[in-house]
Amino acid sequence: MNAEAGGSAKGLRLCLGIGVAWVLSFAGALLLGPAGAGAAFGGVMLLALIGLVLVQAVLLYGWRGAALYLVLGTAIGFSLEASSVATGFPFGSYVHNLAGPKPAGVPIQAILTYVLAGWYGWTIARAILLDRPERLTGAARFTVPLIAAFVLTGLDLPNDPIGATIRHDWTYKYPSGYFGVPLTNYLGWIFTGWVLFQLFALIEHRFPAGPAARSRWFWLMPCLVWLLMPLQFVASWLSAPAGVVTLKQSTFVIADMHEAGLITGLFGMTLPALIGIFRLFRN
Repeated sequence: MNAEAGGSAKGLRLCLGIGVAWVLSFAGALLLGPAGAGAAFGGVMLLALIGLVLVQAVLLYGWRGAALYLVLGTAIGFSLEASSVATGFPFGSYVHNLAGPKPAGVPIQAILTYVLAGWYGWTIARAILLDRPERLTGAARFTVPLIAAFVLTGLDLPNDPIGATIRHDWTYKYPSGYFGVPLTNYLGWIFTGWVLFQLFALIEHRFPAGPAARSRWFWLMPCLVWLLMPLQFVASWLSAPAGVVTLKQSTFVIADMHEAGLITGLFGMTLPALIGIFRLFRN
């Protein structure tokens, strides 16, 4: 085995180890809830997710390409979030209520979401559309970013009503649409993801794919993580408290909102993950 192949195998084993850590901490957080030991598991889960994205990005693009993706995702996510807080474009007018530092009204958690979840949208869309996901050429430079933007938005579809209407982590000036979440929010997610992915697609050829990216398992791991994530909505639905939440003239049953999160998670996250997995094994 040459040095390049050996490094590839070590990188894939590292991804597998971090992936196992993520699964175990994810299970612990689901079983124990958001407080106490469950919160500790949640912290480990987030660190494992960050580690998995970083290692995969380095294996695919090298350190320079991975750094460019992180900088681009951070800059675009922050800029458009700050723009929406200030002007209402592109997500609609809202304010963040989370504790902690909020430069230009944008919490660090929101910026991190675009970088981490964006990586899964990017890799799963490639697994769905490309016979060889490590190669992005021709028309795929324009089709993959669009599909990736919709995959990314699939994460927000079930999460936003819970975060905004139930937990009040952010508040829309003009609540409407889906359990108080306006259409502009989802269009904003699609737009933000598309801008990130399209810009990166036009320059990623400068960072040739590493040998690990030729392995089916490299692309399978993001699909499996995305496939398991909707289990959080099963847990929240089963433990949903009784009662209702009122938002201006609308009243919603809290348990129904959690059930709706599970339903939309199945179609917005489980479905694209399954398509990606089936495509990888078919190829």
